[in-house]
Amino acid sequence: MNGSDLSEVGVTQDNMGKYDISFTLTDNGAKIFSDFTSTHVGEILGIVLDNKVISTPRIESAITKGSGVIQGSFTLDSANALAIQLRYGSLPVPFVVAESRVVG
Repeated sequence: MNGSDLSEVGVTQDNMGKYDISFTLTDNGAKIFSDFTSTHVGEILGIVLDNKVISTPRIESAITKGSGVIQGSFTLDSANALAIQLRYGSLPVPFVVAESRVVG
């Protein structure tokens, strides 16, 4: 599975005010992820970009509907940084973030 199987990535906030990264997969990505997460519940999933591990979430349950959430001890900045890295991995060409702003 690669970044092109990601359809959408964003930062969300749960009921307790914690930041999470939500994602939606393409149909192909949903099938691959469903098969993988169904057989690896409780294991760590390494997310790699440019040959560097950028996140290692634990698979808490099978993700079979084509969307999910990465939970952790994220600040708003760290959640946005991971979301940007995941979006970067889904692009067909590299880019450089020249400026990033959070508008509330």
